[in-house]
Amino acid sequence: MEDLCAKIGGARGYYTWLTSVCMPGIEGDLARAFLTELGTSLAGIRASEFAKIFETARRATLARRAGGKLYAFLHGHAILDRMGCPHDPHYFSQYNRASFDPRPGVDAPAGDLILFIGHAGLPIGDGFEKHAYPDAWRKTGATITWSFGRINDATFHEDAARIRTDEISIDQHMYEGDGSVDLPGYPIRVFPTSGVTSETVLWMVNAEVHRLVKASGW
Repeated sequence: MEDLCAKIGGARGYYTWLTSVCMPGIEGDLARAFLTELGTSLAGIRASEFAKIFETARRATLARRAGGKLYAFLHGHAILDRMGCPHDPHYFSQYNRASFDPRPGVDAPAGDLILFIGHAGLPIGDGFEKHAYPDAWRKTGATITWSFGRINDATFHEDAARIRTDEISIDQHMYEGDGSVDLPGYPIRVFPTSGVTSETVLWMVNAEVHRLVKASGW
């Protein structure tokens, strides 16, 4: 990728190269390719993840009933700063800022629930580990649900092995990079779907929490 960028002269050169060399020949091809790939991921969520989404909502409702707080840790494409908007039912508060750092005033999540929504696999590196996530959450007794895609099938199983048996893992059914379209002569797929799959899991959980809260009066 770095060699390619050097050859085409950085971002401006990339744009010129992309529009002159890699434009599709038929109107709507790229849009259809994006929807096809996205549809595959969403169909996977619908077919395989409903029980986990229901159970996450049930646990969230129980935590809320017991006086606990509900946090969403949002990390990935186009998913930051979704909590607190007009369309948000305000069951969850966002735990982190634009990075892995907690927001000012966020309490230690003792007895609370954290819904972690990420990109491809569990984060590894200084940004995540300097806060001792997830062990710090586990030590306080927080309930954790994880949701992410996969780098590949092997690493997905490795990540699953890092999740405790009492924690839930919701598969977003997309792969790292999650590009949906192949362009002639360009080595990387483009137009990622992960922003949509992440939002889908987030709002499905919120919808089920709302249903349970209203049904039970909690």
